[in-house]
Amino acid sequence: MQNHSRPLHQACVLTSALLFSMLCCLTTVAADKPPTLMKSELGATRNVHSFGKTLLCGQPTAAEFAEARKRGIKTVITLREKTEIDWNEAAALRKLNMRFYQLGFRAPDSLTPEIIEKTVSIMGDPKSTPVMLHCASANRVGALWLAHRVLNDKIDIEKAREEAKAVGLRTPEYEQRVLEYIKQKKSRQ
Repeated sequence: MQNHSRPLHQACVLTSALLFSMLCCLTTVAADKPPTLMKSELGATRNVHSFGKTLLCGQPTAAEFAEARKRGIKTVITLREKTEIDWNEAAALRKLNMRFYQLGFRAPDSLTPEIIEKTVSIMGDPKSTPVMLHCASANRVGALWLAHRVLNDKIDIEKAREEAKAVGLRTPEYEQRVLEYIKQKKSRQ
């Protein structure tokens, strides 16, 4: 009887090994799949999108920053000027032990190469990620998302523009300034 059970045992072991091997391959493929831009939620925050753990949105409250911290956000970049909000966002983020950068601009000509460069640098720094990038409505966020995706993630400009508009980009002048910056940056490389 033992002679008959041995081939059956070997077949079971082989089948188990094959299934385990396939499962490992499928898990690796799923883990290597790049993130995609998705509509998301963060309390009452307007126009929230996620890209992996990155959050792109309008203005959060202190409680919503705490929720973002629970989701793993390490760094917050606001594209709002200090005069645009009536509470101390920096202090709220310090209490949450989160990095904070205020790179505010409003008028298209106030979107400087320095603001674009600093945002792209922070968003590309593994020590700073995951990042939350916010403004009032995500219009300015969309512009800087365009720069980040082209310069850091090396995606096609047209795909990056589509994403930027999905995030909230509505001001053609912001888009133009970012595209000029990208063109200059690429010409120096």
